[in-house]
Amino acid sequence: MYLGCTTVTGIPVAVMAFIAFLLFRASQAENPLLRGGTISEWVERADDSDPQVHAEAIGVLAGLLNSIADPGPMNCAGPDPFTWVEQRRIAWFCSDVRSRLPQIIALLEVTAADQEAEARVVAIQSLTHVSSWTDAAEVRRLLPLLIKACHDEDPDVRQAARECIIENLAHGFRGYNDYVGLPIQDLIPILTAPDLSGSHRYYAVVSLGMIGPEAVAALPRLEQIIADAEQNPDGTCVVQQARWAMQRISAPGVHRRN
Repeated sequence: MYLGCTTVTGIPVAVMAFIAFLLFRASQAENPLLRGGTISEWVERADDSDPQVHAEAIGVLAGLLNSIADPGPMNCAGPDPFTWVEQRRIAWFCSDVRSRLPQIIALLEVTAADQEAEARVVAIQSLTHVSSWTDAAEVRRLLPLLIKACHDEDPDVRQAARECIIENLAHGFRGYNDYVGLPIQDLIPILTAPDLSGSHRYYAVVSLGMIGPEAVAALPRLEQIIADAEQNPDGTCVVQQARWAMQRISAPGVHRRN
């Protein structure tokens, strides 16, 4: 009788239970990102003098940081068994990777200044979501390195660095006060670059609004962004955000608040 019961989706309970069991077993398996090694081993290999060993290790460590872009749904309701695997993946990241973040980030910082452009791109891209697992202070510490990379001779490095800055400002800074004291004059050309993707342009405009009056030099570029977006809508609501940013930048007596 029990085996004949069905869930709200119409799938028999027994089938759902079997799927859940398989997914649970899969979640117990070795993380494929580690390629048969341990985090400690890959950290050690990242210091190896052999360029190939070093590059492979950096690739693995970068993959670990990129495996989860944000903390995710730590509490999930409903019968969906896939959330069990997601929860375990997040728990694994927090317990095994997060404690090694300072060491991993330090290795990636060194690689971000590597002679090989491909290595620089990999390292910088892996720092794109670092603010999700650290805080605004860590992003501030990395900004000089990332700003310098925005002027790299390699276009892929420049793009990776700009996107890294924009993503971290948008998702890692939690309130107006986090934007106080940033190197605004260095950031404005980055946040208003004309060749940003639609989503990155949107996030960059939000950050300019959060910065407020200190971003006054960005006003002409915001006007151009509005004009361009009105002629060629990209579906990101960037026009509304740009108008809000301009109002906040231009508003008299704007004060910082949490």
